[in-house]
Amino acid sequence: MADIEYDLVVVGGGVLGTFHAYHAMKKGLKVALLEKDAMPKGATVRNFGQVVPSGMNTKWQQYGRKSLKIYKKIHAKFDISVRQEGSIY
Repeated sequence: MADIEYDLVVVGGGVLGTFHAYHAMKKGLKVALLEKDAMPKGATVRNFGQVVPSGMNTKWQQYGRKSLKIYKKIHAKFDISVRQEGSIY
C-alpha cells in the first residue's frame, strides 16, 4: 500500500468535523475525513449539531445566521442531512 500524505486529518464526521474538512478543502488543502460510519453523520459532541443564531449581541446573531446559510449550502451540494427545527427559550 502506498503512503498517502494529507495536509489535514479530521477525526469525526459530525457537524464540526464536516464543516472544517469542507472549508479546508475549499482553501486547497488535501483533507482526510475519518468517520466510523459509512457516511458522515451525527451531532458533534460539543454542540449537539445545533446552530442557534440567538443572544443579545447583534454580532453573534449575525454569525449564527451566516452559519445557517453555510450549512444550507453544504446540504444542497452534498448528500448530508440538515434539518431546521424550532427552538424555545
